[in-house]
Amino acid sequence: MEKEKVSRRQFLRNTAIGAVGVATAGFLGGCSSDAGNNNPGAAVYKPGTYTGTAKGMGQVTVTMTFSETAITDVKVDCSNETAEIGGAATSGLQEALMAAQSAEIDGVSGATMTSDAVKEAAAEPSALPWQQPNRPTSIIHFLLAKISAMSTLPPTAAR
Repeated sequence: MEKEKVSRRQFLRNTAIGAVGVATAGFLGGCSSDAGNNNPGAAVYKPGTYTGTAKGMGQVTVTMTFSETAITDVKVDCSNETAEIGGAATSGLQEALMAAQSAEIDGVSGATMTSDAVKEAAAEPSALPWQQPNRPTSIIHFLLAKISAMSTLPPTAAR
């Protein structure tokens, strides 16, 4: 039985894909509700008021106020959206953000662009005051950039 030869490019690509899988598993494990939380009252957020923006039909702004453990206030400004559609969805989206204590909310039917913009603005890094900002995300972005760069490598010379 003859061994199959693996090119350097294939080896690096497969290694990077495996690393992304491991990083993703670690990230998802860190997102579980009890991960690393031996003290349920421990601080999750850096207290303060944070603002994120995104583009719907116009600019949407989400301002969230955080205590150490919860989102305490949400203001959604959709004044640049169509008043009858996006503007009408504003209060429902604001209430959904508060109830979910997260940017992961359902959109409002008929106001998809505004809903998506509100979710994007609420999830914008400047609007999320995590105690350890972007640690898992930066690893994933780094590995994805490496994989992307490998796809532009010239083919290896035949031996």
